Amino acid sequence: MDGPSDKQKLTQRMARGIGANTYAQVVTIVSNLVTVPFFYRFWGIDLYGEWLALSAIPTYLTMSDLSFGTTAGSEMTMLAAQGKKKEALSVLQTAWLLVTVASIVIFAIALLLTWVAPLDQWLNFSVLSRREAASVMTLLLISVCLSQQGGLIDAGFKCAGHYAEGIFLINTLRLFEFFAGITILLTKGDPWVFAWTLIVPKALAYAYFWHRLRQRAPWLYLGWSHADRKLLKPMVSPALTFNAFNLGFAFSIQGIQLLVTALVSPAAAALFSNMRTLARIVWQGANAIGNTAWVELSRALGVEDYDFARKLHRRTCQIGMWCVLPGALLMLLVGPVIFKVLTGRTMAEPFVFAGLLLATVFGSFWTISYVVALSINKHQTTALAFILSTGGSLLLARLFLLPMGTIGAVLALLLGEIAMASFVFYRSLRLLKEKPGPFLTQLATPPFGLIRRLLHRKRAVEE
Repeated sequence: MDGPSDKQKLTQRMARGIGANTYAQVVTIVSNLVTVPFFYRFWGIDLYGEWLALSAIPTYLTMSDLSFGTTAGSEMTMLAAQGKKKEALSVLQTAWLLVTVASIVIFAIALLLTWVAPLDQWLNFSVLSRREAASVMTLLLISVCLSQQGGLIDAGFKCAGHYAEGIFLINTLRLFEFFAGITILLTKGDPWVFAWTLIVPKALAYAYFWHRLRQRAPWLYLGWSHADRKLLKPMVSPALTFNAFNLGFAFSIQGIQLLVTALVSPAAAALFSNMRTLARIVWQGANAIGNTAWVELSRALGVEDYDFARKLHRRTCQIGMWCVLPGALLMLLVGPVIFKVLTGRTMAEPFVFAGLLLATVFGSFWTISYVVALSINKHQTTALAFILSTGGSLLLARLFLLPMGTIGAVLALLLGEIAMASFVFYRSLRLLKEKPGPFLTQLATPPFGLIRRLLHRKRAVEE
């Protein structure tokens, strides 16, 4: 009997990838939403708002790996598709050495600033003292430094053809951290104790993940014997510019959060964060599709199979759009109910929530398409556009917040997402050498044919 065809293998990889990413999004939703009522009950809205502000700041430290982990993942996957395993190993070890050193250096600088800066005064804290805020921040910085290794783990599993397993393992760790955090809240632990749940499980799990990767792909292992500084030069530009995405997302999420905290209040920021978390649930599906397509696009474009890459891009964008739109409408109806269940409060600003949903819809559209550039490390222009749009959104939010309240922050976010969606589709079509006509035609067509084929396949399996 013949083995599975290339098309069947692709279908299986895509199915496993989407399944793993869906699991990841479920973990994200559960961890972000279910903890909210526990925070409100055991910490109160003021302390919870201060925790959100503190945990937002270390997000900027995620750039301490200079994005070499992400860039290495795409490069290693393309090399593996060409059968160049030794070169892929050299890329992994070079990136690991750089990421580890950079994380330690930037952590030391951030730690010094943490204990010198009056965080409690800057962020208008009323519960945590300066020393308590600095202690919690120290643990959060350690957690972020450990998380830098996660990007390299993901790169290794992606390159070895076990992308879905890597995603599953990392998100199972996140689920464990969630349960550990809930336990701390139930036992009335403070933010300092809670922060330890982000360190200890991660350190132990990452050691196992590297061991598991070595079992799956013995030719991939940590060290520096195959590191080559010559490999850094072609990765520098895409790696450094990828940081624009990290910075842009920080502007879009944590930056806005900090502005609302400073200009309105920590309590208002907590409620705004809860509404945004609900709105971004519809984004999770698009993210799952885009992340799965990323790996396959790296393989296809690595061997210059543009025909397949164009088909994959069209199909994933089509499915994503026709999933996001109904999801946003559904969330508009049920979101206020979920909000009241989680927070015990009536959603006092429904127009803010509707605006956040609309911004999320536009963000979902380009989240799927921008992986075309990421898959071949040609995202420099896209990254520049993102940092400009999100930086502009942050400036607009600063101007709009005082006269308009939180609706001003929403308007700023929406304008930025519309600008990015327009640019990303234009850029992706150019990289794929595709005309807009066929792409827009398929995008506007409901995927009824795919649904029929899936139903037919399901009936055939059942029979």
